[in-house]
Amino acid sequence: MRKRAIFTVGVLVLVFMWLIPVRSALFARAGEDRRFPAFTTTDLNGETVTEAVFAESDITMVKFWTTWCPACVVEKPTLAALYNELGGGMIGILLDADGRGAIENAREILETSGVNYPQLRPSQEMQSLLRTVRSIPTAIFVDSRGYIVGETIVGSRSHEAYLSAISAARGSTREHSEHSEQVEAGPDTVYEKDEN
Repeated sequence: MRKRAIFTVGVLVLVFMWLIPVRSALFARAGEDRRFPAFTTTDLNGETVTEAVFAESDITMVKFWTTWCPACVVEKPTLAALYNELGGGMIGILLDADGRGAIENAREILETSGVNYPQLRPSQEMQSLLRTVRSIPTAIFVDSRGYIVGETIVGSRSHEAYLSAISAARGSTREHSEHSEQVEAGPDTVYEKDEN
């Protein structure tokens, strides 16, 4: 009986530890450099894009998404309106870009929802950062120097909530803040990334 109790507690401790997010580039400790990795990739139209894209705006919202994620698809019109209102400062990274038919599905989703901001394929250089993305959709904010700033947003949000997060990211850039927190969303707006 005692061995069973010890075993059960051990299993619960392991499960709990598994649920704690891994600290890495995306969820770094205060004081650590959290730069978006230097990269060269292509967008969905085959055009070359590098980390220089971040220099085009004071803050760039980077949205990690997939074509099979319902919350990712549903929020696209909100993101399209936000991009049009801001006049830039957004990119998407299509995590399932190498999947069968994903590019065609993505193009259809983007066209239907009116999205016209750049959509990138993940590159090898991004892999260390991408491994930290545990749920989708996820948004991070990158300043014009390539530093990840503000809060990481897990799940979809309203137009107003995104504007607020962008404003906060701008504030953290001005303050040279080196702290980022993961913001959890409801269970119906977050989808676990399929590692296969």
